[in-house]
Amino acid sequence: MIKFLLYKPVLLFRKIILFILILTLVLGIAIYFVANSPLVIKRLADTFAPDYNITYSRIYGNGISGIEIDNLAYNDKQLAKRINLRWNPAGLLNQSIIINKIELESIDIANIELFVASLENNDTNKSQSDKKDDNKSNPYIPTEVIVDNLFIDIMPYSYEPLDVSYLKLKIDNALFDIPTLVLKSAKLDINASSNLTDMIYETKVEDNKLIGGVLLTPQSELFCKYELPLRPESIDNIYIDLNITSSKILASLNININRLLVASKDEFNLDIDRLSSFVTYDINHSTLTVNTKAKVTTPYAKDIELSNIFEMDKNISYSGKIYAPKILGVDSKYIQSADNLYIDYAGDTRKVDTNISSDNLIGTINLPNFQNAIVNLSTKKPIYLNTIVSLPTELNQTKVNIKIDAPISFKKDAKIKAHAEITSNLVNIDANVTYKDKISIDSMITIPPKSLLRDYQKEPNWDNIAPLKADVTLLNQDLSIKLKSSQIDANIKYDINTTNINSLVNIGKLKIDIIGSTKDNIHIQTDIKSLESLLKSTKDIYDIGKPPPIKGKANIKVDISKLKNIDISIKSPQIIYKTGRKTKEIIKDIDLKLNIEESNIILKQYSLKYKKQKIFANNISTILTKDDIIQIQSLWLNNQLKIS
Repeated sequence: MIKFLLYKPVLLFRKIILFILILTLVLGIAIYFVANSPLVIKRLADTFAPDYNITYSRIYGNGISGIEIDNLAYNDKQLAKRINLRWNPAGLLNQSIIINKIELESIDIANIELFVASLENNDTNKSQSDKKDDNKSNPYIPTEVIVDNLFIDIMPYSYEPLDVSYLKLKIDNALFDIPTLVLKSAKLDINASSNLTDMIYETKVEDNKLIGGVLLTPQSELFCKYELPLRPESIDNIYIDLNITSSKILASLNININRLLVASKDEFNLDIDRLSSFVTYDINHSTLTVNTKAKVTTPYAKDIELSNIFEMDKNISYSGKIYAPKILGVDSKYIQSADNLYIDYAGDTRKVDTNISSDNLIGTINLPNFQNAIVNLSTKKPIYLNTIVSLPTELNQTKVNIKIDAPISFKKDAKIKAHAEITSNLVNIDANVTYKDKISIDSMITIPPKSLLRDYQKEPNWDNIAPLKADVTLLNQDLSIKLKSSQIDANIKYDINTTNINSLVNIGKLKIDIIGSTKDNIHIQTDIKSLESLLKSTKDIYDIGKPPPIKGKANIKVDISKLKNIDISIKSPQIIYKTGRKTKEIIKDIDLKLNIEESNIILKQYSLKYKKQKIFANNISTILTKDDIIQIQSLWLNNQLKIS
C-alpha cells in the first residue's frame, strides 16, 4: 500500500490535488479579505454611485457582515440619514439570503419619489433583448430571503390635506420564497401620526396574507378642516380588523358612539348603540362591497335599526332598510299611525326609490334624477278621529282618510308644492300647499251628503255654509286667513309674534269688525242696518224657526279682555215688534251695558223708552246661568225697585 502511494504517477496526482487545495484556500482567503475590506466596499460604491447621481458622507462595512451608509443623497437631496444593513452569508450554502437587520433612518419620501422616477426612466430606455429564462432552476441561486429585522423611519412629509409628522415601519422574522414570490411569514407594525389621524397597524403575514388590525385615532383638525358636525370626544379610537390577500381586502368595523353630534344638551343628537360594517374589495375585478348594520337612538325614536349594502364595480348601487318601532317626543295619539315604521330603499348615482310602510301608513319617495322628488303618502285604513281629539258622543264614529302627493324640486329658488286630500264621514278637504318665500294653503271644504254633522246639528244649513274655500298664508310671522262661501266672507289677519288681530267677517247681512290683541283686549263691532234682513239672511245659514216680527237697527260692541272677561254694549234708536196684523210695540233709545265672565252676567246699566216712559237702572243687576237655567239674583228698576 505504501509502495502504491509512492508510485510516481500517484505522487504526481497527489501533488496536483494538494496544489488545487492550496490554491482554493488561498483564493478563498483572498476573496474573504477582499469582500471583508471596507476599502473594497467603498471603492465599488465610489465607482457605481455617480452613475445614478448618488452621494453619501460615509460608507463603511464589508461584504461578509454588512454595511452602513450615512447621509445617502440623490442629486444632493437627502434620501436617508442613515442606512444599516446586516446579513449572514452562511445562508448562501443553503440557497438562502439571511438579512439580520435593515435600518433606514429619516427617510425623505419626496426625494425617494424623484429617485424612483429616475430609475424607471432609465429602465425604460434599456434594451430588453437579452432576457433569460427565469423558470430554469439553478442550484447556485438563492431560493429564499430571510429578514430578521427591518426598521424604516420616515421624515415628516405632506400630501395635501395630509401632514404626516412621523411614520415608522417595522418588520420582524420575514421569510420570502423567491421561486413562488410568496411572503411565507412575517410580523408587520406601522406607527404613524398626522394632522388628521393617528394610526397603529399590527399584522402578521402567512403566505402573502396579512392578518391583523388598524387602530385609528382621529384628530381635532379632521373635524375642523371638513366642518364635520361631529363631537371629537365621542370618536376616540376606531379599530378595524384588516385582512389582505393578493386577490382581496377584507375589513370589519364594530363601534358604538354616544352623543355623536355637536349640540347642546336639549338639542337633537344621535347615539350609535351598535354599528357593524364589513368591507370586501376584490382586487382582480376592482369591485367593492360594504355591508353595514346599525342600531341608533335619537330624541324622537329609540332602537332604530338600519342596514345598508353598498356595491361598486363599473357602477355604484346601494340598498337598505330602516325600522323605527315608535316615534317619541309627541303625544302618541297624534302619531300612532306611524308606529312600526319601515323604510326600504334602493338606488344608484342616477336615482333612488324608497318605500314607506307603518301600522297605518303606506307610501313612496322617488328621486328620479336627484333634482326632483315625488312623494306619495296615504293611510292604509281610516283613522278614528276620537282617538286623537275629544268629540261629542254623536261624532265618535268620525273616520278620516289622508292622501298626500308632493312633487318637490331641489333646484335653487324652486317652489315646493304638495296636494293633500282628506276624506271622512264628517267633512272633506282638498288642499294645495306651496312654499317658497311664504307658506300658502288653498283648500276647498265640502260636507258629504251622509256627513255625521247633518244629524248632529240639524239647524245649520250645511249646503249654504259649504263648499267653503279657505286660503291660508303665512309670511314670516304674519298669518292671513280668507274664508269664502255663498253666505260667508271673512278676511282675518293675525300677527303670531305680537298676537295682534285685524279682521272683517261677513255672515249673511251681518258685518263684524274685529281688532285688538289676544294677549290683551279684542274689540268687536257690528252695525245692524236692518234686523228684519238680518233674520232672513241668518235663516239661510241657520234654522232659527219662524223669525220674530221685529224691525229696527242696532249697534253692538264687544270687548274681550285676555279671552276671559267680556263687556257688551248694545244701542238701538228703535225696535218695532209686531204683536198682530195691525198692532205693534215700539221700544226706543235702547242702551245697555253688561259684563260676562264664566257663568256670571252682570247688567251694569240699561235704559229704554216704552210708551213715552223711560225705564232705566245704573245699579248693578246680577244674572247667573247654569245649563238651561237662568237665575236672576237682582234686577233694578229705575234705581228704586230691586227684584230678587
